[in-house]
Amino acid sequence: MSKPIVLLMLLLVTQAASFNLEHELAKFTLPRISSEETIEFCANNMMYQSGDFIFRTPIPTIETIGLQELRSALNFGQPPTLRRSYEIKDPKAATLATAPNLKAYYEMKEPGSFLTTFDAQFLYQDQHLSLENSMTQSVSYFDRKFPIVRSTYRQAFEDTLQTGPLDTDMIEQLLRVYDKILVKGLRVYSKLADC
Repeated sequence: MSKPIVLLMLLLVTQAASFNLEHELAKFTLPRISSEETIEFCANNMMYQSGDFIFRTPIPTIETIGLQELRSALNFGQPPTLRRSYEIKDPKAATLATAPNLKAYYEMKEPGSFLTTFDAQFLYQDQHLSLENSMTQSVSYFDRKFPIVRSTYRQAFEDTLQTGPLDTDMIEQLLRVYDKILVKGLRVYSKLADC
């Protein structure tokens, strides 16, 4: 085997092994946020700081970013910005067994909270905000200010997919990775209310 090919193979193995989810999650930090950035984060729809609104916003934002990356990794298309209504998804094994394909299986299990549905609009009516508009701008803000959230989701899903075939077990494994990143993200970025 020629030296350039060996070096290329070594480089690829090193790059694949270099991603460590725990190490990446440790990089989730919250810098000090200025008043101007707070207004930008709140979708430029209010000119005063409301800790209650800021606290609610990171939760669906981090969920949305994670679901966008998870669906992208699975080639299932992008999720809607907001779902029509909230439903608790805890399908029984018999129901999951009826899924005609992996996408249907995933959609039966896809996580999401009340805050990522149109049902949550009433939480924002006091501030005269459009939840869908706010969500789009909030995701954009997070992508600029905290790109590590999206890149960690993306890399973790890519690495997980390399560990085995794409089947229902893999989807379950990806959902556990999603949850792990979400919990850490919420722990760190929900503190935006303290800024």
